[in-house]
Amino acid sequence: MIMKILDFSLPYHSDDSKIIGAGIMPFAIKDRRVYVLLGQEDSDGRFGVFGGRMKPGCDEQETAICEFHEETMGAVLDRNLVTKLLAMRMYTLKFTGAAGVNRFFITYMLRIPWDPSLPEKFQRQRSALLHGDFTNVPDAFDEKTCRVKYDFVEKRSVAWFPFDELAGIALRSRWNHPVIGMDGTPMFRRPFLAGLNNLVQYFNVPLFLKDLAWCDS
Repeated sequence: MIMKILDFSLPYHSDDSKIIGAGIMPFAIKDRRVYVLLGQEDSDGRFGVFGGRMKPGCDEQETAICEFHEETMGAVLDRNLVTKLLAMRMYTLKFTGAAGVNRFFITYMLRIPWDPSLPEKFQRQRSALLHGDFTNVPDAFDEKTCRVKYDFVEKRSVAWFPFDELAGIALRSRWNHPVIGMDGTPMFRRPFLAGLNNLVQYFNVPLFLKDLAWCDS
């Protein structure tokens, strides 16, 4: 597997900028096309990266690792492996998206093996936790309520999306074109689209995708 390391930051960072959150966007290559795995929020049905606000006492990497582990319930990658990959800078791309005035969200793009069954694996693990089976994810058990911690079932599903199509969606959303799902509700979270907007605006996404797609899968 060929790894590329690109630390991509917004050109308008200032001294009073603040990182308020971090997350991970896994991606895989199939038939020389890049796909990203996104999670669907249980609260509003919108898709986005696996991430959240900065954890108390944690830096951006630790926050991203913790949020990814909780929101995927360990069904995508083992937490220890994710920790090792980020510590060794074995992610493919790191970029920031606006999350308010001088507030930014860090996203790590981390390459994983292509696995079309991940959505089904995710649903099985989520169902197990909701039914009280914590065998695979013991830290999801809340001793106070004797139920699953909400952070572990915050996402209702996961799905693969072609990255080139997401780039087009980000461009359309920049011009306030509606990006809606079949039920008429927005499909993607605004912070996620903000990050994609910056990536599309300041980075040669087509060239990057073409280069990645020819790597050994």
